[in-house]
Amino acid sequence: MGVSDSIPVEFLFKARISGLGQIFRIPDTPRGTRLLVPAINGTFEGPRIRGVYMPGFCADYATQLGDETFLPDVRLALQTDDGQILLAHQMGRLSPFYTKGRQPGTWRIALTFESGPGKYAWLNEVQAIGIGRWLSRDAIEYDVYVVL
Repeated sequence: MGVSDSIPVEFLFKARISGLGQIFRIPDTPRGTRLLVPAINGTFEGPRIRGVYMPGFCADYATQLGDETFLPDVRLALQTDDGQILLAHQMGRLSPFYTKGRQPGTWRIALTFESGPGKYAWLNEVQAIGIGRWLSRDAIEYDVYVVL
């Protein structure tokens, strides 16, 4: 079996968060400084799925390690354009490794989804990955891909 330098993926969607709520800090926990960051407005759109982030049900429970490394732990409730509710869990890493020599303010994520039976049940079986980036102080964008 050979080693590959690429992972086969299929584009799932582009997500844009255009409003972040008040950030709450919990300093000096056993895991580091915890940050609670609600997402106020968001959309996602791809070839097979599109919709909005459900306000009040989407937040990042990130951990800050030292001054430069952040570990996102995001819980999302998404509503598709045809009215279905999906849950997503996103984890990742924003660290100097991903910012030195690269576009500043980018990070890597892994996502899993939960759906009821029907049109989006296939999401229950996939692992998704993506790259996040800051667009402004309160705007974020993600490109999300299904690992094939």
